[in-house]
Amino acid sequence: MTKYERLNLKIANQEKIILSRGHEIFRSMISIFTILSLLLFALVFLYFNISIISIVTFIMLSSFYLLLVKKQKKYVSASIKGEMLLVQDGSNKNKATSLQSIKSISTHTFFKMNFTRITFKLDGRKHQICLVKKIESDQLENAEIIKAAMKVAS
Repeated sequence: MTKYERLNLKIANQEKIILSRGHEIFRSMISIFTILSLLLFALVFLYFNISIISIVTFIMLSSFYLLLVKKQKKYVSASIKGEMLLVQDGSNKNKATSLQSIKSISTHTFFKMNFTRITFKLDGRKHQICLVKKIESDQLENAEIIKAAMKVAS
């Protein structure tokens, strides 16, 4: 049985199809960045002994950290169940929308990591989410899964 046949069987049986666990990956990235930035700041502080460079480094790292935390809401965990797209963001807020409300899907793959951006309308507002998934040899990309589910849903 090919991966496309398995996908179509899951869609026909309305099984839950997990697209990504993105917010967990993003949280670990933030944790790693925080540790590295604190180490870098400590090294700069010790080497230059409270100079302008250490202050500028601290400001740059803290602003980049705040930018990452702000972006955390876009990197989500998502799954498909029946004709619904289920989304959970980093702050554990859940959203559910119909697959017909999806307006655009774009995907890029780098080093076996699949990055998928989905734009959809929910409650009259446009939402944009990002899915991150490590692709194994026997798995399909998120865009292919969503498009196959959308064909069945329509």
